[in-house]
Amino acid sequence: MGFFLRYNKTSESAALWEHFADIICITMKQHASKSAPNWLIGERFFCTTLSGTRAYRDLENPGQAYKFKGKDGKDHHDPCLKHISGMKPGLDRYTICTIPSHAFYRITIASGKPCWELASKIWFNTIESLNHDSDKDLTFLEFAKKTHFEAAKFSAAKLVKQGWKDVGIDW
Repeated sequence: MGFFLRYNKTSESAALWEHFADIICITMKQHASKSAPNWLIGERFFCTTLSGTRAYRDLENPGQAYKFKGKDGKDHHDPCLKHISGMKPGLDRYTICTIPSHAFYRITIASGKPCWELASKIWFNTIESLNHDSDKDLTFLEFAKKTHFEAAKFSAAKLVKQGWKDVGIDW
């Protein structure tokens, strides 16, 4: 894939970069296992001795991947969002990247197919189309509309629109 998005560290475009990495990771992981879908990323990221840690990210339940008490005595928890309503200025790309990732999860589940059979194809085709927008600071809404356009080629436009609507991105 030869594309580049211009972004700053707190922009939606930066979060889309993280999101793309998550989607590639989850697609490869699920395709390789071909068992019940596992929507966790980085299960071995934390020490296994930390109770309350399951993974670095959870695309099925953003915000629920980990919770533990640090050496500093403070509680640490997964700050990731699953709905656009939780966004506020200054949130970093790692916190908000799970919004489009959760849309991807919702679309996959609603399709009844493994992610690599439909949702990943739509996403990868959409990512490929970004070559033409390389100078743009892409928003979630713009990317959602692009996936919706691509989904029409798979007769899945309604499904994709609903998945985005479920995370608060609607048009």
